[in-house]
Amino acid sequence: MIDLGFPDARIVPYINGLRISPASAPEYTKQYPDLLFYLASQRK
Repeated sequence: MIDLGFPDARIVPYINGLRISPASAPEYTKQYPDLLFYLASQRK
């Protein structure tokens, strides 16, 4: 998205329509392993 001209773009995780915080995301990684990619991107 940044390459397309949206410099302030960011990923926001939702589970079942509810936004989850980066702090609570690790709780859901067993059910939703793709969250590991999100968490890794937050460490940059």
